[in-house]
Amino acid sequence: MQWHWLILALLLAYEASAQQPASRSMTPAEFSALQASEVQVEYETLEDFASGLGLTVDELDVRARAFWADATAFEYRRALGSPDVAFPYLLCRKLIGSDSNSTAVISGLDHRLAIDEAIAAASQGKDIPEESSTAIDPSHTLVNADDVYCAFARLGGSVAEAVDCSDDGGGVECIVQPLLVAMKLMPGTIQDIVDGVKQFYAEWDPVDEEEVYIPPIPSDTSMNGTASATNTSDEGGGPSPVADPKPTFPSLDLVLCPGVVEGDMVAEYTAGNSGIAPVVDIQEAATAWLLSNIGGGDEARRTLSQTFYWTSDSAAALSEQFGGEPERAALLGEALDAAKTTELCVSAFEDRLTWTGVVLPHFVRVEFMNSDADEIDEFCALALTIALATMPEVCTLEVTSTPVPFNDRAQWLIQSFEKNERPFFDAGIRGEGQIVAVSDTGIDIHNCYFSDPDAPAPGIKPNFSHRKIVQYWPFVDDSDYEYGHGTHTSGTVLGKKADGTGIADGIAPEAKVAFVDIGTKRGFLRIPPDDELLEAGRGPEMKVKAHIHSASWGSVRTNFYDRQSRSFDDLLYGWDDLLVNVAAGNSGRFNRLNTVSSPAVAKNILSVGSSQSSDDGETSGITPQQLGPEHISDFSSRGTTSDGRIKPDLTAPGDMLLSAGAQPDEPGSCDELGAPLLGSSRGGLVWMAGTSMAAPAVSGTAALVRQYFEEGYYPGGTKGSGPEFMPSAALVKAVLMNGAQMLVGVDNPSVFGGETASLPYDDAQGFGRVSLIDSLFLEDKSNVRVKVWDREVIANGGLQTFDVTVDTAGCDSSSGLRATLVWSEPGSSVGCERCLLNDLDLFIIPSADPATVYYPNGLDSRDSLNNAERVIIPDAVDGEKFTIFVEAHNLLLVSQKYSMVVTGCFSIDDAPVVFDSGGAAADGGDDESVGTMNTVDGNVDGSEPSLPTDKEITAFDVTAAEEEELDDPEPDNPSSTSTMVTCGVFLIDVVLTGFITGICSFYM
Repeated sequence: MQWHWLILALLLAYEASAQQPASRSMTPAEFSALQASEVQVEYETLEDFASGLGLTVDELDVRARAFWADATAFEYRRALGSPDVAFPYLLCRKLIGSDSNSTAVISGLDHRLAIDEAIAAASQGKDIPEESSTAIDPSHTLVNADDVYCAFARLGGSVAEAVDCSDDGGGVECIVQPLLVAMKLMPGTIQDIVDGVKQFYAEWDPVDEEEVYIPPIPSDTSMNGTASATNTSDEGGGPSPVADPKPTFPSLDLVLCPGVVEGDMVAEYTAGNSGIAPVVDIQEAATAWLLSNIGGGDEARRTLSQTFYWTSDSAAALSEQFGGEPERAALLGEALDAAKTTELCVSAFEDRLTWTGVVLPHFVRVEFMNSDADEIDEFCALALTIALATMPEVCTLEVTSTPVPFNDRAQWLIQSFEKNERPFFDAGIRGEGQIVAVSDTGIDIHNCYFSDPDAPAPGIKPNFSHRKIVQYWPFVDDSDYEYGHGTHTSGTVLGKKADGTGIADGIAPEAKVAFVDIGTKRGFLRIPPDDELLEAGRGPEMKVKAHIHSASWGSVRTNFYDRQSRSFDDLLYGWDDLLVNVAAGNSGRFNRLNTVSSPAVAKNILSVGSSQSSDDGETSGITPQQLGPEHISDFSSRGTTSDGRIKPDLTAPGDMLLSAGAQPDEPGSCDELGAPLLGSSRGGLVWMAGTSMAAPAVSGTAALVRQYFEEGYYPGGTKGSGPEFMPSAALVKAVLMNGAQMLVGVDNPSVFGGETASLPYDDAQGFGRVSLIDSLFLEDKSNVRVKVWDREVIANGGLQTFDVTVDTAGCDSSSGLRATLVWSEPGSSVGCERCLLNDLDLFIIPSADPATVYYPNGLDSRDSLNNAERVIIPDAVDGEKFTIFVEAHNLLLVSQKYSMVVTGCFSIDDAPVVFDSGGAAADGGDDESVGTMNTVDGNVDGSEPSLPTDKEITAFDVTAAEEEELDDPEPDNPSSTSTMVTCGVFLIDVVLTGFITGICSFYM
């Protein structure tokens, strides 16, 4: 093995000589710590590879770094050889010698401005490509942490070589890394394609015409802004027929890089003036580009060898030194060789690909039609993937996730946890005035829990006269299958029998639904574009809008932060009134960790796990196999996310709920036969279990919370006792998370040892089970008093304090003192391994003991991962004083909005003490929504606020341009665009080089 050490010395020298640009590149290990990708597999960096290759771990690392450095140099040469094209780079500023526990903090905003200056300096005197980034787009930030900041940009090769964003004092180094193909591929991309093709051939019957796959995006039922290269219907007046999507060939989602979007076209789109170009133009442009690159012939071969590292002469030479190339490189090379030499993929690329551009976020979906499948398809699909990943316009690529679907008893479990006690119903809070959007397999509109014989059949045009269904968007069809998923979940949210005698009414029985039908007759799902999906029930034609969306579906494999997670977060950052509740998934059995999947891993949604239900006893289970409602269901998916964030956020009853059951062949089915036996169905009722049942329970609960604020129950606990206001989604989320109660364990099967202990904030229960009585104040009924602050703004580096005095007179002090901080922030980069962008901190200090600090989420230090933080002080005693601190520790933007809820026995000053970034007291501002904010100087008692010893407040200068990022949208106007543009959330029109110019021309 001595020759390995000789190569080691040579390669270290080689790697050093390759560092010609002004700033160094990354190592594979550095990148893998920041983003989930295929790097570890493609470059064989994992220790498991060492034994198979006969190498030590050190030798394996040298080998990987050598290939990585060579590929990096290859990408630089490629960029320099195409001076008119902007290529994607990852630009980072890293504190030298620092770690995540360091007290030295440079904000993401400050890092971003420094990189902007470096780009400007490097561009001086150079002819730069037209689409180059002139500044970092905040929406393309990969990581904003105390020790490192990284963001994507598209630059000309000569500019990238010259960028130096380090500081003069030597405390911050600059890193510029060209995006290699493996960096763009999300985890499992290649294996998912190989496995997906094999599964397709194992299940597909080419004789069965119903298996031919037709993407269902007809223009007559689309909400707005999407076009497809395949028109599925020539007839208007209804949805196009959609074949069952199983089995299907793997499809791909391409997220486009910064610089691809032209801002002036955003305004054109959002003003409603964008037309749709003929779809044939998209198809022709895409196909022509693809064939010119990998369709066969000498020219395609030359093009490919110049754009993909593993087919280059450089890679071949280095592979020879090591006695062979990595296994993944060999597989991809074989696929590309087959595609370009046999020309067998030409017909597939010409006839079977469908290209769909989606307005938000800026991505393109590429799908294979199932017809005319061929054995060469595995190679064609892999070749297609690699060709697309080499494009300078593409930043990430992933296999499209296949979504799958994932109550009377739940009412009292959620409201009071005491059998048949429903104090919120008693107080008049039953969901009146609330509309909840639900996306699922369909609703049996004739089931007695939804039917209204006096109103027209619901359709895409809103009809507020209908008793239960104000809108029904038939994206796939307009019905549910027998005892279907969607009828049950919708019934759990808001089902109600017209005469009020139902035995399976929903959580918010007086609310109404805006429904999106995404299910086929066999229960498989087809999801609309994300912006259209989440705008259901919120269009300009809706005089009362949906502020809650219930989604009991998701991927079963994607625990990392994927394209859809980013899309949801971007949308919800702009639409700050919309709360989306997503089922966490049903893959947690046998304590399988990291099984919560997209979109339940998004930051701004509520991810909901399942707890058990109850029978006639208050703590025993609904069956002998259940331990009871203080236990988590064994199937409920576990956290954390791949970047370590807490998921699920909450749990709710989902383990055997009785709700409406669809019987499409028996209109008017109801509950006249009584409740069916547990686990069965009868008439218009059915029992179901899953996180799919828990998520709508939380959606119904959120409707009750919104009604509480909208009808002035806050703060006095009776209707009209306070001002009426429209709460933000962050406030509703904070209310639910703040009052959530601890569960004691997971009810695992006996074969796995039975009950497993669980603690708050762990991978099973998150913040705990929803409990309304512990979340909101009702006069003479609640356990707690409540104080809220909504849509508060804190500047980067700022500090705000709130003084609390415990007062137990007439109050149940057993719940202790609680404070919960929640904020919605922009979407993160796909694959991020440190996804939090705007880092706020919540902590509480007792006045009598300033050295004691209560930190959030069960930690003994600040939380740098989550955008929801809760502090619980269980033993607060009468007369004790506390100061609650909210600090903007590290923001990517100039400021951040937040919501906060405090519960317990207390008297509390209405106004926070606000400190600017320099530490001086500032104007607290006014918040008309709660009517309590006043301008104050210093603490209420005149003293200066105390800070933990590791806290520092640093002032940062911002430019006038940065100040413009403070523009906010109208909270109840989903078509508002100002923040969505300035904060980097794109309702886009795009101009791209190459084939994407044609693909995306329909946005214009």
